[in-house]
Amino acid sequence: MTTSKLFGQVKNKIGNLKKYSISDLPDRTKIFLSAMLFWAYMAFYFNKLIGCMLGFILTHTPDKYIIYNPKLPKKTVKTLEIIEAKLGPDTITNKLKLLVNSHWDDDILDFGGVNVKDLVSNYPALSTSLIWVCYILEMDEKIKSMSDEEIGKSVKHMLINISDKSVYRKSTLEDAEELLFGEIPF
Repeated sequence: MTTSKLFGQVKNKIGNLKKYSISDLPDRTKIFLSAMLFWAYMAFYFNKLIGCMLGFILTHTPDKYIIYNPKLPKKTVKTLEIIEAKLGPDTITNKLKLLVNSHWDDDILDFGGVNVKDLVSNYPALSTSLIWVCYILEMDEKIKSMSDEEIGKSVKHMLINISDKSVYRKSTLEDAEELLFGEIPF
């Protein structure tokens, strides 16, 4: 088969496809498709609006007014107990507990963690921030058998620099760990 014959056949196929256009559809079908497209756009933008409103509320509500319910179901067997979290001089412990509980991912490293994009999408004030977090791993299981001194030794500290995408686990701010894939491992 020569090239000119092949192009001729392709041209005929394209010409046949052009016969079937939207203008040939019945009016009811056009109205139905237009309505579906309109409602899809409306649902998309309504969802975006609700997300922005919830982010605005979370950003501007003082931390002491956020009620954190630790009995919300967690996906993981191990638990993370945030003792204190600060965003600059402001305490955001309850906000961070709520966000971490709702966005916890067991697949991040050995223990689990959260994704920075998930946190920032719900709490935009974190996008260029430094967050200081004090936490204990496996709080519920071990706390019963530990003395106060042992509990004090098991408290971990972390400074999360979201703008630089790094984590500092030492109070001297040395040895920054880069956040791989934007995930914060605890």
